[in-house]
Amino acid sequence: MSEPFNSKHALRIMKAPGTIALALTAVGAWILLGGLFDVASVLVISKPKQLESPAVDKEQSAKRASQYESYLAQINGRSLLVTPAPPSKGAPVPEEEEEDPRPTVYGGPSLTAMMLDSAWFSDGSRLVAGGPGKGDLRVISLNPPWDVKVEWKGVEFNVPLFDKNKVVFKDDATVKSTDNK
Repeated sequence: MSEPFNSKHALRIMKAPGTIALALTAVGAWILLGGLFDVASVLVISKPKQLESPAVDKEQSAKRASQYESYLAQINGRSLLVTPAPPSKGAPVPEEEEEDPRPTVYGGPSLTAMMLDSAWFSDGSRLVAGGPGKGDLRVISLNPPWDVKVEWKGVEFNVPLFDKNKVVFKDDATVKSTDNK
């Protein structure tokens, strides 16, 4: 026959991992029971009644009465789906202006490189300066390594490859005016 369970004997023969596991199990049980107690107390214990103060309630209702009336005035007479009234005959109807179909901002392929007299674009095209174009794009001139002047959809644009540092590389007009002084 086996011996009856003895907790002192079990703790003596248990190694460190077993002791840690037992301690973590005890902590988990304690947390679980605490949470269950909180849930049970909410379900069983009656809720406190709202604090009643007739003087404060009357005072607050008097303050809010005027606001309540203004809120009702905003809502009364409206429908959920509002149909606007037809425009009055006296109001002038604005005429549709014809927009210029020419672009104001360059929207063609971006410039990827410049070599000798040709410019390479992101769509794979290589166009020679002053030569024939491809579609709406034609290269007018190169300004290596900064930018290329192109004609795109009938409008001239400067397409940059690198941005100039305005502090280090001053414009030619500024340099010439300072040299004359």
